[in-house]
Amino acid sequence: MVKNQRIEEIKRELMNLNQNEENQRLIDFRERELRDMIDLYETGKDEGRKIGIAEARKEARKTIITNLLKMKIPIDKIIEVTNASKEEIEKIKKRNYNKEV
Repeated sequence: MVKNQRIEEIKRELMNLNQNEENQRLIDFRERELRDMIDLYETGKDEGRKIGIAEARKEARKTIITNLLKMKIPIDKIIEVTNASKEEIEKIKKRNYNKEV
């Protein structure tokens, strides 16, 4: 009888140990999942910031080109100053002439 009790105790200890190992695996998995989510969020934030900066630069470049066109600066000089293509400048010029330039 004492032998059976000891076996039962060992079985319970093993069950607890297995449960603890399983719990630990689950905890590890959840921690990795959380870290991945945080990384994804941070990456998205950085990408959003980069996109916002790129868009702001495009808009600033368009404004500069528009202002240079209003000042009657020749297109070849605008290309030299802004590194914009002739097509891009013509497109901005056309768009602005439809407004007012």
